[in-house]
Amino acid sequence: MLRMVVEGFLVYNVDPANFMVTMEHKLSNETAKSRCKSCISFSFTEHFPECNAWFVQDAWPMVKSSLDEHGILSDLKMADRSITISKTVKTKDPELFLRARILLELLGSASIPASLAIEIMNGRRQHIFMRIGHQEGGLCSRFGIKEEEHKQRLVKFVAADKDLSDLTDTIVRHVGHTVLLLGRADVVGISGRDDGLEMARTLVEGYIVHGRKHACVTEHREIKKSRKRKYREVMYCLREKTGNSF
Repeated sequence: MLRMVVEGFLVYNVDPANFMVTMEHKLSNETAKSRCKSCISFSFTEHFPECNAWFVQDAWPMVKSSLDEHGILSDLKMADRSITISKTVKTKDPELFLRARILLELLGSASIPASLAIEIMNGRRQHIFMRIGHQEGGLCSRFGIKEEEHKQRLVKFVAADKDLSDLTDTIVRHVGHTVLLLGRADVVGISGRDDGLEMARTLVEGYIVHGRKHACVTEHREIKKSRKRKYREVMYCLREKTGNSF
């Protein structure tokens, strides 16, 4: 964790305060986890904007069916545009119930396809969900970035998202004022998750918070190519010396 803070500050110029926000979120999740395990009844409610109402309603049958399989009670109220999930005595896995909370946020706030959100809930895909606008908890709100400045930086980010995706082996999905970074559940780095996801988050913050230019992605891509080339050269030399294949 300390390594990530130092590396983020020295290499990517990311404010260490960002890491404190991550820690606060982790502690919040730990509190919710302990409450979830000790309570027979526990629930979360997520409200979604009117512009996403049709999307949520269309995806709801698949979502509800998946939640029912795990013994999680769910309720969609179109009148006040809210989704509520509740733990019951039939809930099979408290951890999965907490991940279902993420499903609500992805479905309601970011218009993520139901099938993809369910994969994330079931732990088959690693992800990072980022609010980058002036909404509560958004990067612009936290760092005092003005609207006009945000628009300019967002244009640069959108133009570079494909290269960012190729560099980090991460799917980058930008919807409105949110960004979803998707990795693979079977790739775990030093941080406990896919290192490509961590790099992608750092680069997104670089564009939105620090106004970095596309050159930083190009620079990192060249470094990555150079490392792969050196690795292949080393492995080739080892094969030549030992006669073994790796």
